[in-house]
Amino acid sequence: MGFDKEQVIALQLQTPDFLNYYERGKKIFEQNPNVISVSAGDIIDGDYGSQPIGFQGADQENLPTMHILGAHFDYFKTMGIEMSEGREFSALFPNDTTTGIILNEAAMKMLGWEKPIGRDIQIGDLKDGQVVGVAKDFHFHSLHDPIMPLAMFVPETIMRHILIRVKPGDISSMIASLQSDWNAFATNLPFDMSFVDEQIQQRYQSDQGFSN
Repeated sequence: MGFDKEQVIALQLQTPDFLNYYERGKKIFEQNPNVISVSAGDIIDGDYGSQPIGFQGADQENLPTMHILGAHFDYFKTMGIEMSEGREFSALFPNDTTTGIILNEAAMKMLGWEKPIGRDIQIGDLKDGQVVGVAKDFHFHSLHDPIMPLAMFVPETIMRHILIRVKPGDISSMIASLQSDWNAFATNLPFDMSFVDEQIQQRYQSDQGFSN
């Protein structure tokens, strides 16, 4: 798939005040001995839309389009996505939340850029910034489809999931510890947990049935 879907938990956090909850929760979860890394963003289980892509020299009347995906600091580390060049979004670079953009290798092929880092790029009306990294291609859509050009950025408000990579071990005690951490910062919100690998697996149930 191009990423590591095992041992990743998604906690659904549906509130207009997502970032405030997430920033408090990230600090708490990172102290949990069961946790390897914490991030926020889209679960890699489908299509999150596409946007026209503007850049210097582009035909403004016929801009190419790319799929988009929201990803916060440490997203690529948490999801096990490798970088081809440059870096992932990081708290060491606060401007990443406003201007940082990461492309995948398929996007690079479409644009024909040899040196993308630092180049200006505009993602529709959503983000106007610079390329800070290129991620190795991964299947963010169905495995039946070829990997398509993808642009990733830190959403300003629209996020729904805290993503946590956990260590192998006793699942029951691990879940209990995460729920205890959750109650320390979001006791007024439901603890809605799922395993990312199980969510992805559901997309291919018809394939498995056909195979059987």
